[in-house]
Order: sequence, then structure tokens, then C-alpha cells
Amino acid sequence: MRKDNQQFEDAIKAIKREGEKYLRNRDKGKILAVILAVMLILACMPAGLALASAPSLTISPNGGTITTSETVGLNATLSVGQAVYYTITSGSAGTTPTVASTVYTAPFIVSSSAGRFTVEAAVYDGSTLLWSSPASATFTVWGIAPHGGAITTSETVGINATPTVDQAVYYTITSGSAGTTPTVASTVYSAPFIVSSSVGTFTVEAAVYADSTGWISTDSATFTLSYPSSSGGGGGGSSATYYPLIQTDAATSVTATSAVLNGDITSDNGYAVTDYGFLWGTSSSSITNKLDVGDTNQSGAFTDTLSSLTAGTTYYFQAYATNSYGTADGAVMSFNSFWPVVQTEAATSVTATSAVLNGDVTLNNGYTVTDSGFLWGTSASSLPNTLDAGTAINNGAFTETLSSLTAGTTYYFEAYATNSYGTADGSVLSFTAGAQTLTPIVQTEAASSVTDTSAILNGDVTSNNGYTVTDYGFLWGTSDSSLTNKLDVGDTNQSGAFTDTLNSLTAGTTYYFEAYANNSYGTADGSVLSFTAGVQTPTTSTGTVFSDVPSSYWGYNIITSLSSRGIVNGYNDGTFKPNAAITRAEFTVMLAKALGLNINGTTSTFSDVIQGSWLYGSVNAAVTAGLVTGLGNNQFGPYTLITRQQMAVMVAKGLGSNTPTVNGTELNAFNDRSHVSSWATTGVDEAVKSGVVIGMSADRLAPLAHATRAQAAAMIYQLLSVLGK
Repeated sequence: MRKDNQQFEDAIKAIKREGEKYLRNRDKGKILAVILAVMLILACMPAGLALASAPSLTISPNGGTITTSETVGLNATLSVGQAVYYTITSGSAGTTPTVASTVYTAPFIVSSSAGRFTVEAAVYDGSTLLWSSPASATFTVWGIAPHGGAITTSETVGINATPTVDQAVYYTITSGSAGTTPTVASTVYSAPFIVSSSVGTFTVEAAVYADSTGWISTDSATFTLSYPSSSGGGGGGSSATYYPLIQTDAATSVTATSAVLNGDITSDNGYAVTDYGFLWGTSSSSITNKLDVGDTNQSGAFTDTLSSLTAGTTYYFQAYATNSYGTADGAVMSFNSFWPVVQTEAATSVTATSAVLNGDVTLNNGYTVTDSGFLWGTSASSLPNTLDAGTAINNGAFTETLSSLTAGTTYYFEAYATNSYGTADGSVLSFTAGAQTLTPIVQTEAASSVTDTSAILNGDVTSNNGYTVTDYGFLWGTSDSSLTNKLDVGDTNQSGAFTDTLNSLTAGTTYYFEAYANNSYGTADGSVLSFTAGVQTPTTSTGTVFSDVPSSYWGYNIITSLSSRGIVNGYNDGTFKPNAAITRAEFTVMLAKALGLNINGTTSTFSDVIQGSWLYGSVNAAVTAGLVTGLGNNQFGPYTLITRQQMAVMVAKGLGSNTPTVNGTELNAFNDRSHVSSWATTGVDEAVKSGVVIGMSADRLAPLAHATRAQAAAMIYQLLSVLGK
């Protein structure tokens, strides 16, 4: 090839010489000679002749999945007289560049439309008239359209994509300019959607997921939403519409056969709401079924349960609300229940070198569990090791022994279960090898039957940990830091609840107490609680107040007591929904009522706390009292689910002069104490030491878990007990 190129270059020089002679003589004979010379040169050129020293040419990225806003670059080091030409062709076959093709000057967008496109590029040398070998790359292009900007609450946004058989596009909608990364639990894109029925800034983030390789591409676009202009009349320009402001919230408590749908009427815009509920179906483009919730003048959050579902089916739903001006719909959301539901349970039989890990597949959601086990490691943020428990467990508990441990080392683990739809993980728990507590597990319960001179103290030995209880009772005093008095209850092998009466009290004095239990391994103490002599612990009315809170329910007395005092409320259907997750707004309203805050005359500083809403006064009063703060960006996040540590910090601030002194050891009994966020540590310490907050079990606090309505009520009840209210 080098010899051929030299021949060609010599021939070019000959052409130039003949051309110069032609320019001097300009006669027909010379013209004919030049033509014959060119023909001779072309006859001597080898097929596919390339540049003798072609520069390296690459396309970056070299194919794959990209968005409509991503650019592609061409990388080459060119000599004088050289240029890169490129073509973009729809499909998997490229088009060879020519000098009529586009000259590359800067990275370019392959296409603003979704589809499969091939970029082909080559270097052309103007001095030799030769081309380099072409470079080629094929791209799958997709993206959000329109790609951000100003839209109205009635305009839709689409995701232009052509996913393959094993791919799907998931998306999230987040209030503000920062998006939320999609997961397989996010909404699957199937049709253009309304971003929000509310005005403001929202970010749509979408991602392509492939079953074989996982997440392969993401796109994000931020929109500013405004109300549509009025189409009628003249004289005053556009005006805002007056239909209700409604938003659809994510489904909760999803099982194979049912799910709780959630909506929120943030404003009726001055016209009473006369009908509200949900529209639902199995296609996002055909939501024809109606789940009617009520016809009263609803304001705020509302829920209803969708039953008789089919496992393995994706359901789409949107909240709606009607007033005399018209009907407004929230965004379309979806849920499914394909993957298993798995829980991580506390480790047992912990020794210096081994521990039994425990998990539970509570539901396979209609798809056979094909694998289960545990992920583990020595850091909560990195669980690189797998302990496979096998495929035998389809539903129910499973265990596996983790061996060859190092004494004194803390290990973290989570249960997992896999079916044909995917893998689900439980929460991350921990234990310390060689550090299992073998003392009894004892809890202090609230005092009861409090009079001017006596009170009944209550405790509960929930486990003796395999060693007979030889002594149990209460320690008490008039200072939470000095419980020097002992009320001995018994010395038998106690298991379960126990009580004793503390007499000769002084009316108006606050007394502190804790339950204790002793076995041959040592003594364990419960939390320190308090009561004030002459101030009776709140009692409850008899009978069932809520249809789903029977007298046998663990929180019956608590919920009915708070309900009788107007601190907690139920739903229009007569239920309390004790096991439903509670939001920041719901708990803030409970706390404000419990503490008797003045909710009148306050002003909101949050854009998502609407004046006239059910939560407006309580949230503002709680913020003014320093009990709670916002989430940033002028947002309170009223409908964000609240965690146990967030509640603990709020009630700790409500203790006031009853706030105990803490030293950082209050959480030592909990294996998951490291999960408490640094900003919440002091508040959680105070809440635990005061007895307002207790663990989910003797060694598990679960600070990041979402609390239920019943758990929130219990925390408020304990706070009132400590405050003597």
C-alpha cells in the first residue's frame, strides 16, 4: 500500500505540472494530454486506497443508549488540509461520508426524536484527495419531551423512547428543582402524563432499566407549572381557574390483593368540595373505574382501600375532587406487587464466632421465590458478602448460621428474597460478635391509679434470655438521676407483666421510677418514667371508639384516651387505621393539640402549607414553638412520611423543663444505635431516657423506620404522662 501511495503522489505531481503547462499554452492538444494523464493515473489507483498515515478517529461515546439532550463527539488529531466528515442515518446501517456531508466542528446531538441511529465518520485529506477508514457507532436515543420549561397544569409531558423487550422506562416527579432517582418501585412510563395539578417547580427524572444489565441511562427535566388561562370573556385578561387543587400521593400498604390509595385536597379554591375519591384501572390511558371516598367538604389528605386485586398486575390511579366550578384530577400514579415482601429479623444465638441470621418472606406476591438469604458485611453501607439460604422457602421464616466471626466486631446484615420479577431486601440490622446480652429483657410501663398518696407501678419481663429471673421490682425516687429507693416485687421466675403499689406519697410531687429484673447473668433496667402524685394518668372511656381498634388491641387505651381529649381523630368511615403510616403534618397536629399550642394568628413561611387547610394553624404554631422545622427550599413536606427519629426529636423538644440530662450512653442497649442521624442524636437520647420513646424490641430502636398512627399516639401518650398531663 505504501508503494501504491507513492505512485499516486508522483502522479498527482505530474498532473500539477501538466496543468501549469496548460495554463501557459491553453491549446487543445495540451488539454487532451492532461485528460489522458488523469485517465492513466486513475487506472493505476488501487481499489480502497487509503491515506498513507491516517489519523486515529473515534466516536465518543461509541454507541449505546443516550438521551435526546446528550451529545456525541468525534476525536481525531488532524493535519493541515484534513477534515472530519460525518453522517447520521436512521437505523442500524450507516451512510459513508462524502465531501457533501457535514464537517465536524463540535459535539452534536444525534436526534431530538427517539429511535435507533447510526453515526459514521471519516477523515478526508484535501491535498491527496484520500479518505481514512470510516468509524461507525449505533445509538438508541430517548428523552423527556418537552425537555423542561414553562407548562400549565393541564399540559402533558412524554418520554420518547423505544425500549427493547427486556427494557422499561421508570420515572419520578419531585417538587423543586432537584429530581429523585427512579427505582423499580417508581412509576413505569406508558403514556404522556400530567406533572402536577399544583403550580410551582417540579422535576421529572426518568431512567431506562434493562433486565440483563440494570440501569443504563437517565434523563432529567425541570418544569415551571402555572394554571391555564381562562378562555372566556374579555376585559381583564387571564384569570385562575377555581376548581379544587388536588394531588395524588403514592399508594401504601400494598399487598397481593389490596392497596391503600392516597390523595390530598390542598385547596377548594373558595368552592366547597362536593365529591372526591380515586379513578383507577389497569392502563394509564384508560382509568375508568371510580372509588368514591366522600361527598362532604373535604380538605386535606384522604385515603381508601382498593381491594380484590390480582397479583402481578400493574394498577394506575389518580385522585379527583369536584366543586361547583368543575372537577380536578391529580397526576396518574401506579403500583404493583410483583416482588416478594421480606423482613430482616434480629440475629439470635450470638457467640464470639457465630450468629444465626433470621429473615421472613411474608408474601411472594404471586411469584414463586427462587432464592433467599442474607447480604452481610462490617459496614452498614457495604454488604458485599452473600449467605445463601437456598430456594426451599417460598413463604415464611428462614435462617442461616454466619460462622468464622471475630469477637467484638459489629456485623451488619439484611435478608433478601428473589422471584421472577426481581429481588427485594429487608432492612439492615446489626449485632456484635461475642456481645449478646443474656440479662432479662424488662420494660417500664406507665404508672396507673395515681392518687394524692399512692400509685401503681407497672413493669413487664418480656424475656429471661434463658436464665431464671431471681429478683424483680422497681427503683424509684424524686429525681430521674437518683433512683435510690427499691420496691421489691418478688424473687420467683417471673415472666410477663408485674405491678406493685407505691404508698405514702406527697401530693404535687413528681416521682421517677424504672422496672428492673435480675438473673444469674446480671440485672437489667427498663426506661425511667415519671408521674405526679395527685395528677391521674389519662383514663379512657369504655366501649370501642373506632371500629378497627377493638378493646383487645395493644393501643386501645392509648388511642381511646387521646380521642376523648380531642388529640387524635379517626376517619369518616369510623376507623382509626392504627397501622397506617403517619405523615409529618398528622404528627405535628397531634403534638400541637397535646401541648395546647395556640394555633390562631400564626403565619406560614412554607409554600406547601396552604392557609385554610386543616394543618395550617398547628404546623405554624409548632414551628413558632421550635418543635419542628422545614425540609428546606421553603418546603415543610406535610405529606412526607415521618420517621421514628424525627418524632423522637419533636417530642424531646416538647419536654421543656422535664428534659433529662443525657451523657451519650442512653442508646447502648440498641444494636442499631448507629443508624440514628447525627443531627438527631441528642433529641433521641432525651426521648429515650425520659421514657417517651421505647424500642421496637429490647435491642432494636429502628430510628429510620416510618411510624404508624398507633405508634405516634403511644409516643404522645407517654409524653403527656411525663409532663403530668
